[in-house]
Amino acid sequence: MHDEALASFGRAASINSSYAEPWYNIGRIYDNEGDLDSAIKAYNRATEINPNYQNAWFNKDQDMDSMGIGHSSLYNELSGNTPS
Repeated sequence: MHDEALASFGRAASINSSYAEPWYNIGRIYDNEGDLDSAIKAYNRATEINPNYQNAWFNKDQDMDSMGIGHSSLYNELSGNTPS
């Protein structure tokens, strides 16, 4: 099932390269599979297309934290959350 979904979202991304949503969904699939490195790459692509995509930034930060590589502070800036 995941392979079919990845293929579908990959086709959607190739049809409209300015649409970030397929990349976000690809990242979610990789998250569900535990492939955080691939998920981060997909979220990076989503945020390159749409720098204000808060969900992609949030998930990327969560994955980076899980991998112990820190996180980007851009999600906090976009959402108005600032660490104390």
